[in-house]
Amino acid sequence: MASAGYLGLTIAPTLGCNFACVYCYEKDSQKNVFMSEEVQRKIIEYIKRQIKYLQSVNITWYGGEPLLAFDIVKNMSKKIIKLCDENEVMYGASIITNGYNLTREVVEQFKNLRLSFIQITL
Repeated sequence: MASAGYLGLTIAPTLGCNFACVYCYEKDSQKNVFMSEEVQRKIIEYIKRQIKYLQSVNITWYGGEPLLAFDIVKNMSKKIIKLCDENEVMYGASIITNGYNLTREVVEQFKNLRLSFIQITL
């Protein structure tokens, strides 16, 4: 939602998850459901239309388990960061994950994606 120069979006690149927690509202959703390229493109277009009114953009990656779609997270992040940098808009991001796929290799990529906050669900 954009207000007073701020846009915060929660993006679920997949509803799939590698766990089957009994309390999860996503537990009965289809496994292997990933955000389509069309939806990804439309989100980028939305940000592009709003960018001239913004001072900052903050993305929260959510899901299912967003690290199952880390390629989508990386691809979209790079495009949004580029838009923000070109327009002198601050960018920040966080991720909500079950932590299972948080390897050193994945976490090392977070800096370039400006992903500075991790919430691990238990």
